Amino acid sequence: MHGGKALVRIFARAGVDYIFSSPGTEWPPVWEALAEAQERGDNRLRYINCRHEALAVAMASGYTKVTGKPQAVLLHATAGPLNAAMFLRAAYQERVPMVICAGESSAFGEESRLPDPGNQWVHDLTDIGGPAELLRRCVKWSERVTAASILVPSVERAMQIAVEPPAGPVLLGVPLSACWMKSHYRRVANRTAWPAPVPLTTTCSKKPWACFCGPNVQFSSPNMSGAMRRL
Repeated sequence: MHGGKALVRIFARAGVDYIFSSPGTEWPPVWEALAEAQERGDNRLRYINCRHEALAVAMASGYTKVTGKPQAVLLHATAGPLNAAMFLRAAYQERVPMVICAGESSAFGEESRLPDPGNQWVHDLTDIGGPAELLRRCVKWSERVTAASILVPSVERAMQIAVEPPAGPVLLGVPLSACWMKSHYRRVANRTAWPAPVPLTTTCSKKPWACFCGPNVQFSSPNMSGAMRRL
């Protein structure tokens, strides 16, 4: 299957309810995969079209805060993540996990295994390092997908990093060619890409010990906060 269909399968398998997006030219394979899923009667993953990138990130953040379920966001190349930068930074400071995929157009038209798109303006709509470099200081973690063969493991890794304490938004730069080309999607039974948070456990120690916390520490879960107070 192509990368767009693999993205939809990964998100659905992980229990993502919505893709929030201000759509761009990078995501037609995803729209195609969503339409095919609806034709099969698979409505686990739904799509919400947003008129602005900041609105898409804000809605994903609010939904996650209410439900506790991280969501997915798809943004346009360069201008998309820049428009969403302030809301991404807010989600980062509030420890809200989500996966943001932004279009990566720096290599558009250079994949020899795909039809030559010609002299397209989107090839120049980019910056050195792509969206991952532009927004590195606004998210918990950011990286580029450099080949279609690593699209699936890159998204799975991003999901795991997003929910690991301290939780936060993560960003992936995804080239259009990776969405069109074949991806190595693995069908794994009873698997979720969002790992369950690891509860904090305390045991009695024969030796005294101390834990120093700064004034801006934010506990990632009520269990951790309660355990620290009991200590």
